[in-house]
Amino acid sequence: IVAHIRIGKVDPAPALPGLDQVEKKTKEIERSALGIGPAFMAAGAAIAAGLAMGVTKAIQLGTEMETAQGNITSLFMSLEGLGPAAAARLGKTVVQQLSEDAAKGVGELQNYLDTYQQIYAPARAGGASADDIRRLTKLTVSAGFGLQGNRGLINAPLDIQQALTAGVGDRTTPIALAALRTIGMDGAEFNKLDTNKRIQALMDGFGSFEGAAELMGQ
Repeated sequence: IVAHIRIGKVDPAPALPGLDQVEKKTKEIERSALGIGPAFMAAGAAIAAGLAMGVTKAIQLGTEMETAQGNITSLFMSLEGLGPAAAARLGKTVVQQLSEDAAKGVGELQNYLDTYQQIYAPARAGGASADDIRRLTKLTVSAGFGLQGNRGLINAPLDIQQALTAGVGDRTTPIALAALRTIGMDGAEFNKLDTNKRIQALMDGFGSFEGAAELMGQ
């Protein structure tokens, strides 16, 4: 007996109400996700790069501070006759003080660290106290920036060195001479002073730029 079974065409099941709208929304979300994905990736990469740069700068600053602290410690050992431990403690204190000054003033911490190291020996030889040298460092950075911008941050401490050891001149110490003129003192008058009085004259002259420098540093 042969059974003949006729297979008829089966109609597809009717769509559930609202299914088309669900599928449409799903595709829209998928397309949006494809567009947003690269944006999130780009943003993530930018954030990561920023964090990496920040970490690098922090490491660099830490290294610069350690180097400066070591140099300042050596200054105290050689010029003040302090032992390694006492010199290191004092060096750490000075770096902290200069960090506070840099946070309120113009320039970067490195400018204050470099200036302090450059002017310490001639200023100390002239009888300047620790407070005098800290203040002169701050004023030197301020006046240098006020008179010559970023270039002055480098040139000003050189002027201080020259002024305290060999005197001032139009070509050799233009920043120091300009600062002295704000208090009515010319080069010839300054060069007749002893070193201690030169230090005071420089602090008075460079102090003329302190207020303006603090405003620029805010």
